[in-house]
Amino acid sequence: MAGMKLTILLASATLGLVSAANLPVVHAPAPATQDDQSAEVRRYVMKGGKSVRGSVLALDGDRVRLKVMVAGGSGEAWYDLSAFEDKSQVDLRRAGLASDDYQGMLDLAAFALDKGLVDAARKELRFMAHSAQVAGTPLSPELQAGALDLTNKIILALCEAGKVGDARTGVRSLLTKRGSDMTEAQRQQLMDTLDQGIAARKAATDAKKEARKDAKLAAETERKVAPLRKAVKDGEAYRRKGLLESKNQAKSRRDLKKAVSEFDRARKGVAKMADAGRKDEALGKELIGLSQEASTGWHDCLLSLASMSLSTGQFNDATASVNTVLADFPKDKEALAMRARIESAANDWGWWR
Repeated sequence: MAGMKLTILLASATLGLVSAANLPVVHAPAPATQDDQSAEVRRYVMKGGKSVRGSVLALDGDRVRLKVMVAGGSGEAWYDLSAFEDKSQVDLRRAGLASDDYQGMLDLAAFALDKGLVDAARKELRFMAHSAQVAGTPLSPELQAGALDLTNKIILALCEAGKVGDARTGVRSLLTKRGSDMTEAQRQQLMDTLDQGIAARKAATDAKKEARKDAKLAAETERKVAPLRKAVKDGEAYRRKGLLESKNQAKSRRDLKKAVSEFDRARKGVAKMADAGRKDEALGKELIGLSQEASTGWHDCLLSLASMSLSTGQFNDATASVNTVLADFPKDKEALAMRARIESAANDWGWWR
């Protein structure tokens, strides 16, 4: 009787685990009612939306024989259980169980839980315990262990679904009211399972929060990096256009100056994101690449402008372009060489005398 009592307690706990409102427990029907269900006409839903109205005549492995109600009468037919939706599969299997098939009831409870039907699982587990109590049949140690194992799985399933409060309430009720009827190992297992479920749920919640945080950060980073990529791309386009239009110096100068402006915008934007780049390796690599492209383009366009100004004797403009480069790169060999050429040409012309 102790084993039966424990199983009834475990089953009652699983019923409580699915009710956050802690409502009164509705007693399961007597075994005779379960037998009567074999002739009960019910509607079973098939995958795809269609349904069959009938009663279960027999179960044979993964097939069920139904007495199907149709307009004007009835007929009998075999169906694959897999053709029905999960909830209907549970109902069909239950209708085919004998009132003393406790192992079948436990297996059905496990089947329901495996399908994600937590409420159906606790219902089948409790029905098994109730049937055994009515029949006065002690459950075997194997069935008791199976009931406890299923109870623990239901606790984990509730925690995973975010129903931690339901899991806490059920375990607390079971241990405070009936803990004396359980072994120390069984009580410890329930508490360990609850702690495990809560920890797993917390970890999952934290992971989601971190993912949302990372996504938000990534979106914010992308919002800042996208204009830099565009500036580099636009700078390259203006640079190419300016060099190709070198025969028309007015247009060429205009496009090269636009290129300098775009490249400079990208350089300054990369500098502002330096701290973020040091914290994010992937971002850091992209920023380095953008910085190199922008700096190279900026440098080349300024020296191109200097060379163009030098060719037309506009030494002040040429010097301004070169000095802009040297302000950031004082030892740049190309810029230093260009300034020497400008100074030499200016002296030859006598403009600085």
